[in-house]
Amino acid sequence: MEKSKIHGKMASTPSYAQAANSSVNILKIKKAFPALPNKKIIEIHNAAFSKPGHKGKKIQSTTKGPS
Repeated sequence: MEKSKIHGKMASTPSYAQAANSSVNILKIKKAFPALPNKKIIEIHNAAFSKPGHKGKKIQSTTKGPS
């Protein structure tokens, strides 16, 4: 995956396979619900196929006493 710099932050650009899979999923939603506006279809897609966030706090191991 390539990295592009946007507003000082590193953002990854999706590969061809990821972008093609994303558009296929959007088209499937559009085919299932043809009456919905495009904005709503994209909201549904983002909710259904979003990446999961962090699963809790990061554990930092520390030791007490002299090392």
